[in-house]
Amino acid sequence: MTNLHYDTIVVGAGQAGLAAGYYLARSGLRFAILDSNHEIGAAWERRWETLRLFTPARYNALPGLKFPGAPYALPDKSDVAAYLRRYARTFSLPVQHGVAVTALHRNGDGFVATTSRIQAWSCTRRRAHSLRRTDAAHARRHRPCLRVRRKRTGSSRMGARVP
Repeated sequence: MTNLHYDTIVVGAGQAGLAAGYYLARSGLRFAILDSNHEIGAAWERRWETLRLFTPARYNALPGLKFPGAPYALPDKSDVAAYLRRYARTFSLPVQHGVAVTALHRNGDGFVATTSRIQAWSCTRRRAHSLRRTDAAHARRHRPCLRVRRKRTGSSRMGARVP
């Protein structure tokens, strides 16, 4: 098992992860952005074909780089994915693709992220003083616990317990 050391580990290379990387790069810290996708913007590309943002392009920029297009245009999913790829290239952000974070835990005054390559049989421990978790909640399926409550009349009502 390989051990790597950073000042900060960022989990996820979406909008929040890339923006965090922008500020970390400006601060001069040694960091890595870990993402399980094969390329930046892949999560956007997997969405349905007709997806468009409901905010105009002028409001969709990340720090340091204007979102392309007419100010009041509504970008589609491919526009967003291309912008995120361009953002990472423009600021030379150290994104590591195909790296799944399999475990996170505290270790003394820092953190340890255990990772594995998606397409290989290798495991790595990455240590850092700080951790930024920006991976998407929508990436993990969540099914609410449903229960049926019956009234005396015989009809049923569905209710969900939120954890």
